Amino acid sequence: SFASDLASPLACDGSVASAPCLYLPVGSSYIASKWIFSDAPIAVPPIVFATEYSTSWTDATLQASATSLCSELFTVLRSSLVALCADLGLTERQYLYSSCMYDISTGGNLGSAIPSTLFFSDQCQ
Repeated sequence: SFASDLASPLACDGSVASAPCLYLPVGSSYIASKWIFSDAPIAVPPIVFATEYSTSWTDATLQASATSLCSELFTVLRSSLVALCADLGLTERQYLYSSCMYDISTGGNLGSAIPSTLFFSDQCQ
């Protein structure tokens, strides 16, 4: 009967169903998929986790200013930021120095160093 076709095995207001209930006739050709485990070989392309980038400069003056700024921010031990955040280690500071140089080279101004500096200070806290 039509009434039995509309019966759902799940309570629509229960915690099992989070979406609105969909009522299909019992004799419907739309049946839920049945998943079967397979051990078929699947070719997976290699994934490169480390992407190398190179910093290219078109302005020698900007490069010199960036080297000075990024060094002062991340590598010079007498820098106030480095002194406060020395526990983060040399590896992170070298990475942020490289990021700072790259950001300035692509951004074209010294203000592009702000994200690296903010990240460093956030990590320091």
